[in-house]
Amino acid sequence: MKNLYQINKWWIITTSILYLSIIGMIIGGLFQAVLGVIQLISFGIYIFNWEKIATPLKPYFIIYGILISLLVPYYCFVSSDVFLNTLIGYSGILAFYFLFLSYKQHKHISI
Repeated sequence: MKNLYQINKWWIITTSILYLSIIGMIIGGLFQAVLGVIQLISFGIYIFNWEKIATPLKPYFIIYGILISLLVPYYCFVSSDVFLNTLIGYSGILAFYFLFLSYKQHKHISI
């Protein structure tokens, strides 16, 4: 569980750099999709190790799970224009939210 924060951090940095590059919108979008899968797997690992999660962070992990469970079906049923416009915004916000959660959990484990 200690490495989940580092993996997440470097994928977010890489995705952000790609979005800022000239040809990065396409590649950044692909990396953001991979980042989403990595974060879902990481979230699953946190859920399976629920007893090791810091008690103050547990409600925030639950909120993340609820938001993801609402957002994934939304992306499955919307048109491509709406999908593209909201993909970057909502997914990016959730990616940084999960980065914050994994950082706080990493600090809790390191203490």
